[in-house]
Amino acid sequence: MVRSGVTLLTERSLRVYPLAPGPALVAPAYAVVSPASGGLLDPFSGISSQRVEISSETLHVNVRPLPDGAPQGFDGGVGHFEVRWVTDREHTTQDQAITARLEVRGTGNLPLLRAPAYAPNDLEVFASTVEDSLPPAGEVGPGRRTFLWTLLPKRAGRVRVPAPVLAWYDPETSSYESANPPQITL
Repeated sequence: MVRSGVTLLTERSLRVYPLAPGPALVAPAYAVVSPASGGLLDPFSGISSQRVEISSETLHVNVRPLPDGAPQGFDGGVGHFEVRWVTDREHTTQDQAITARLEVRGTGNLPLLRAPAYAPNDLEVFASTVEDSLPPAGEVGPGRRTFLWTLLPKRAGRVRVPAPVLAWYDPETSSYESANPPQITL
C-alpha cells in the first residue's frame, strides 16, 4: 500500500503455474478504482467521486511439454534448484526421535513440489511436514521449500539416514536433474 498525499494505491499480483502442456489462458484481472482529483492537469478531475472499472486483457500462453525420459523421483518439479539434506543432531538414543530436513532452494515451481517418498530401513517415519519461504506474489526470485520428517531409530548402534531422491526438470540446462545427497550417520 502506497500513500502519496490523498492518493491510496494498493497493488495485487499472483503467481501462476501451468499444470499441463498446450495453450492456456489466464483470465483478465478486474479492479474498481475511485480516482482522486490531483489538481488542474488531472485527467480524472471531472470523475473523482465516481468509481471506474478497469480490467486487463486475457493472457494467452503456450505451455511447452516436458521432454521424455524423466528420472525416478520426478514429480513435476520445474526450476533451477539446490538440495541439502540435514538432521537436527548427530547422536540420539534408540527411543529419541530426530528431525531430518530436505531443503530445496531456488527458482521455479517450488509450491508444487511434493514430499518425495521416504521409507528408510533402520528408521521409523512418524510424521512429515512442509515449510515454505517464497518471494512475494508477482515477483520472480529464489525461494525455499523444506520437507521435514520425524524419525525414530529402530535399533541401537550406527544408523544410516539416507536422503530421499528428488528429481526435477531444469529449464536453464534443458535437462532433468536429480539430487541424492550423501547419507548421514547417527
